[in-house]
Amino acid sequence: MRKVHSLLSLAFVVTLVIAVPLSANSQTVTPFDPTGSTSTFPASINPAGAITGFYSDASFVNHGFLRGADGTITTFDPSGSTSTMPAGINPEGDIVGSYTDANAVSHGFLRTEDGTITSFDAPGAGTGLFQGTNATSINPAGTITGYYADASYANHGFVRAADGSFTKFDVGSQGTFPTNISSAGEITGNYLFELGTSGFYVPRGFLRAANGTITVNIDPANTFTSNPGGINPNGTIAGYYQDDIAGAWHFFLRSKGGVLTTFDVPGTRQIFSATLNQGQTVIGTYPDASFVIHSFLRTAHGAVTAIDAPGAGTSFFQGTFVSGINSAGTITGHYTDMNYVAHGFVWGK
Repeated sequence: MRKVHSLLSLAFVVTLVIAVPLSANSQTVTPFDPTGSTSTFPASINPAGAITGFYSDASFVNHGFLRGADGTITTFDPSGSTSTMPAGINPEGDIVGSYTDANAVSHGFLRTEDGTITSFDAPGAGTGLFQGTNATSINPAGTITGYYADASYANHGFVRAADGSFTKFDVGSQGTFPTNISSAGEITGNYLFELGTSGFYVPRGFLRAANGTITVNIDPANTFTSNPGGINPNGTIAGYYQDDIAGAWHFFLRSKGGVLTTFDVPGTRQIFSATLNQGQTVIGTYPDASFVIHSFLRTAHGAVTAIDAPGAGTSFFQGTFVSGINSAGTITGHYTDMNYVAHGFVWGK
């Protein structure tokens, strides 16, 4: 699951390979790639417009990057990393993610705004092949969430406070996978839910309050599988689910009070992602009937705008993938061109 790479943890500034603004849907799309990238995958954007993610080099090795709001790109790797996978960035510019060592064990890391990188492992994390710690999100207070695989390959959720202390939590008995933490300390993600007594498990959503209270059954009625993708400062969750009636895929919003809203985007065959900002603008990614990938923006009032980056390919599994939106409505993600090369982009006014 982790790709392999070896580099000293020396951050350095690189220039843009592509930096020509292009117009699409009355917005500006700015592609970017770190120098040496053969594919670029932005993961998260903060309110100031700073973006983090990873890129692959010619040896298929993954490295982390930070793209400042001014377009300057800094690359980095924790010491001992053979593959670096940043996942989230907070308003302060602190970055969290995971890296793989030479033994294919995952470790969490925190990179502060000044470039200092701290590696960490959740208590109980395994040290065998494909075991270890995966950090997925960080909030403004510096609280981190994620999950770890223990020595038996069971996955557990965790919260890491700013002082470095850990709290483990489990939703159900088969696997817990937190994806996002809000500024209020609320965490969402999915867990493995058993269908009856069949021994067959599917992902379902959960909400963990800052005080540790866990709520399940946060999904729409008739849900088969569910994937909450983001939670904003107001406690609203955005995600997607597959129904158990026709197997169709839909998007959903769940308010702080538990009110559920579902909606569909024309042309959706399946769904790959959904998240939102504090204004309840939702972004998501889906394949069409030909498995060309498209993305969209949906405002709080329900207006939908297509997001198809110029240069995106139009063949099987080519197209536009979104991964983050900030409070200003600026979006990041990547598009795959006609040669199946992925490029990062910023989409905004």
